[in-house]
Amino acid sequence: MHCYRCYGLGIESELALPLPESELSDLPCVSIRIGGCERLEPRRPLPYDAGGAAYGPCNGGILVRAGRYAEFSLTEGSILVSGRGEESVLGDLIVRMALVFLLQLRSALAFHGSAVSRGGKTIAFFGNCGAGKSTTALGLVNRGWGLLCDDTVVVGPGGLVPFSAARTRLNRDAYSRIAGGSANAAEEPGPDGKYAYDPRMMGADARLDRVFILSAREVENVKIREIKGYAKLASVSPHLLSPRGIGDPGDRLLRTGEALARVPTYEVSRPMNRFALDELLDLIETENAKVDK
Repeated sequence: MHCYRCYGLGIESELALPLPESELSDLPCVSIRIGGCERLEPRRPLPYDAGGAAYGPCNGGILVRAGRYAEFSLTEGSILVSGRGEESVLGDLIVRMALVFLLQLRSALAFHGSAVSRGGKTIAFFGNCGAGKSTTALGLVNRGWGLLCDDTVVVGPGGLVPFSAARTRLNRDAYSRIAGGSANAAEEPGPDGKYAYDPRMMGADARLDRVFILSAREVENVKIREIKGYAKLASVSPHLLSPRGIGDPGDRLLRTGEALARVPTYEVSRPMNRFALDELLDLIETENAKVDK
């Protein structure tokens, strides 16, 4: 049996997950077991889809189907796994998909993004696919920050962002720029076409200190501006994880406004025809230094 901590949860798993093993301490516990999905629910069309998965109600919880790779039957405290892929593929799907759906069952506040931490503070990056969230986070890791989250950022009570990523995934261009030649980088892409990378510099749970919303636009240089009030909520809400049929979306939106009310938030535009990573990182760290003062 493997033990982990992820998304603020303690996890006991029969499958190895791409996370560092850890003591469970007093965290809410989730058990992950192999087998059971076919017994619990015959294969049938599922009513919803999100992030490449089909899902729907199942025995008081939900059933999640990840294409041809796996099915997960979830309750608030357990995941039953029926898989058709290698253990490494299943482990990645559990962390990046099954546990994220479980967070929704538990009414957690979660966002599509990446985050780094240092000195008890967290910087989070939100944005659409391809905006550069993982690349920006890893760029800061190379400057002394620790990787805290990739793909999903959970904001808990008091604004605490818990650890959830031991490795990240990069598209080909970002992989070459950030991780090419590293002994900790995968030689072949995964099922999603991205390369796994373990930066070996992990962040610790820390309070959310600021948010940067990234996008690629027709600009010559990186531009950054702080947003407040309704504009902040309007810019953040598209990145709030709120799958149909699970929980109350209005409540999630209300809690988002409360959680980010005092968190400085910025819109960052980078050029479409070049990533301008060093310029982007310099601006972020300059803004970080201003807030710290």
